[in-house]
Amino acid sequence: MKDSLASIFDGSRNEILTDDLVIKDNLIKFKDSSIQLSNISYLIAGMNKFRIPMMLILIIIIALIVVRFIPFLGVILLGIAALYIWHLYNEYQKSRLYLTFFLNSGQAYHVFFVEESFLNDARPVIESSMINRHQSYSINIKEQKIIEGDHHEFKGDNVHVNSHNSTVDSSIKMGDIKNSSMQGVAFGTDNTVNVRNDEHSYDWAAIKAELASVIASIKIETPLKEASIEALDAAEKQDAHRFEAVVKRNKLAFVSDLFQNTASQFLAQVITKTLGI
Repeated sequence: MKDSLASIFDGSRNEILTDDLVIKDNLIKFKDSSIQLSNISYLIAGMNKFRIPMMLILIIIIALIVVRFIPFLGVILLGIAALYIWHLYNEYQKSRLYLTFFLNSGQAYHVFFVEESFLNDARPVIESSMINRHQSYSINIKEQKIIEGDHHEFKGDNVHVNSHNSTVDSSIKMGDIKNSSMQGVAFGTDNTVNVRNDEHSYDWAAIKAELASVIASIKIETPLKEASIEALDAAEKQDAHRFEAVVKRNKLAFVSDLFQNTASQFLAQVITKTLGI
């Protein structure tokens, strides 16, 4: 155990740089790699200490001596040292929290987190998956979201919407729908969706509730959160023209993975219909 703890601060450690990870059956999938859950021996969560390099400390001491004799040069050296410390601290903030995967082979892999509360949420999910290897989770470290189970996916020009709400997988290829109107359409099973009855008729109450839910679920400032707040304001005023303008102006945010993983099927269908997808 002592050697394992020491390896956390070893300069040769294996660091996995990723914004999200997916747990599926016996695999944890990262951006460019994956680890088998059955190969993980144990996990350690912790916080790195902020350290100032010894060389920088020596430069600061020298600068303090120089400032007494050559003030201008001493101030410059102190300014450079202060800027470098500020840079080091910013980098430290990005990697001060870590979750370390110790494998049966003795190797250790480190994934960094920004918020301690989210790290504390993610760790038990991974530990649970190590015991029950028939679970599915998507852990978005950047957006601080944990999604249990499979979720609907929007891909390509001909959008595919896959519903995983029951044991029946109902797939609709929206690219094949042409010259048709869609009212009360439900994707998946046991779902009812009311989108719009005519050109500017929306279920404003439902839209407001779903947008508020999206905003509440996003803990940090993102383009999607800003766009959702603006769309909610238009929905509260029941301004169809402004609502559609907001959605179209923020198309990238509303077709992002974050939106698809956060929004309900109802809201996702409203957005895709508004965008003309």
